[in-house]
Amino acid sequence: MEKYKSSLESSSKIWTRDFILIAIINMAIFTGFNMISIAMPLYVTSLGGADFLTGLVTTFATASALIIRAFTGILLDKFGFKAILISGIGIMAASTIAYAVFPIVGVILAIRLLHGIGWGLSSTSTSTIASDVIPKKRFAEGIGYFALTSSLAVAVAPALAIAIVQNIGMLPVIIIASGCTILAIFLSFYEHYPKQTKVAHKQKFSFTNMFDRKALLPSGLMLLVNCAFGSVTTFIALHGQAQGVQNISLYFTVYAIVTIISRPVVGKVIDKVGFYLPSILSLLGVVMTLVIISFSTNITMFCLAGIFGGLGIGTIMGTLQTMAVSSVSTERRGVATSTFLFGVDAGIALGAVISGALAGAFGYSIMFLLMSVFPAIALLIVLLFGKTKIADYSTK
Repeated sequence: MEKYKSSLESSSKIWTRDFILIAIINMAIFTGFNMISIAMPLYVTSLGGADFLTGLVTTFATASALIIRAFTGILLDKFGFKAILISGIGIMAASTIAYAVFPIVGVILAIRLLHGIGWGLSSTSTSTIASDVIPKKRFAEGIGYFALTSSLAVAVAPALAIAIVQNIGMLPVIIIASGCTILAIFLSFYEHYPKQTKVAHKQKFSFTNMFDRKALLPSGLMLLVNCAFGSVTTFIALHGQAQGVQNISLYFTVYAIVTIISRPVVGKVIDKVGFYLPSILSLLGVVMTLVIISFSTNITMFCLAGIFGGLGIGTIMGTLQTMAVSSVSTERRGVATSTFLFGVDAGIALGAVISGALAGAFGYSIMFLLMSVFPAIALLIVLLFGKTKIADYSTK
């Protein structure tokens, strides 16, 4: 992928107009998408859907997103960042509104496929644009701040959605989520976008153009992490209800606070010492999150899980995303981003299906314990690769 080389590349300033704007857009679409995603299992259950169907509402959206991500890097070059970003957000907005119009489980599953396409297009676009406006010398720190917008949305949106859907209903969730995506569309018209080149328009669809080899390791690790994370977003509210814990949204509140505190620090640490140690500590946090949730029977234990969630899940995505895009050339950042996010969505899709099947067979507690195996495998891979291999990924 050929893109312009940002004039900010030679600067050390992170908080520019374009960075702030794309960060707000990113947070808006993440908030809208995650409010729907976390409320949808409760909604489908209220409509009579079984645990397996509850898992499918997450899988369908992420499956369509990961398929479109494989082509998004090339589409961005062929049709431009503005067209793809606005189109993606527009599809998200239309899909979100459609949930209120068609409260039928079978139709909802179909809408989830469309919603995932819009999600894949828009979230890949925002991440690629952000990587263009962050200075190389502070790249991990900048990506950390940008990824913080995603983590905050993933933390705040579920807490808000659960509180609303349990006390008022699904319609207010749909209205707020629609408002977020419409706001993102409005702001997208004011972003400065990378200019397209003649070479970019000649890009062909091939494996090397759709995936970046350098990004495969962090993408694979993120797939394993999100297998676990998919089970949390899909079933933690239902697990809380089964344990008699009604204010489960506090888990996400604690998660958000810890993420806000830890994410910027981790970015600075990566710029100084590399990815190896931060990756190990974050993955340990992810494993502990799943284990504690498995044994949680009261809100105190869920909040403890939220602490480890913020230290683990809240930081690992930024760490691995920085690995994926920091060591590739500027013109390959779009492809590296889509490769990484392919792993993000593939993990959530697989995790939702696997956890849904396990929950139906063994119950929520055993399911969460079994799902902790996936981040444990990711941790083992990092340890086996060792410092030497991980050191090849550099922000310098």
